[in-house]
Amino acid sequence: MRKIFLILLTTTIYADDLDLGDDFSPGDTVTAEKFNSKFGIVEKVIGMPKDADLIGTWQCRSVHFRQENPFTQYSGGFVYYLDGQITFSESDSSSSLTSPKSWSGNIAEMLFDSNDTSGTYSLFANLIAFRIGSETTNSGAVFEANLTSEDQLLLKRLRQGGGSLPVVASLCNKSS
Repeated sequence: MRKIFLILLTTTIYADDLDLGDDFSPGDTVTAEKFNSKFGIVEKVIGMPKDADLIGTWQCRSVHFRQENPFTQYSGGFVYYLDGQITFSESDSSSSLTSPKSWSGNIAEMLFDSNDTSGTYSLFANLIAFRIGSETTNSGAVFEANLTSEDQLLLKRLRQGGGSLPVVASLCNKSS
């Protein structure tokens, strides 16, 4: 009963954004396969992302809430944006905690103000730690990573310690 309530609540919350396919109509016979397919989508979105969920190429738009080069200001607004791409890849099926996975693309400028185009990452729960450049560097940042649908990822940089880092949020859509 608890799972059904959770499905209904989650479906209501994400109803505008989450595509579960065709709706069931009164009197429809619902197969276990169709129900489990829809439940699997909901479970993936409300659960913790897994390494396999990230693998592929994502088109991203990052925003800053203050002027930041090379970000472009939204016309008439005070928010600045930059578009980019990131590809997550893996060479084995081990967890990224024990075998960091690779990332590449032009997203480093968006996320870290860096010109590097590759590095590694590890995923723990809904936190993704990016390392920029070679395996011997400690440059990078930690982001909260949440799937908002099967093909959409929201990344939010977490602040560590004092100082005032600009807020960075990236909304990424899977392209392959």
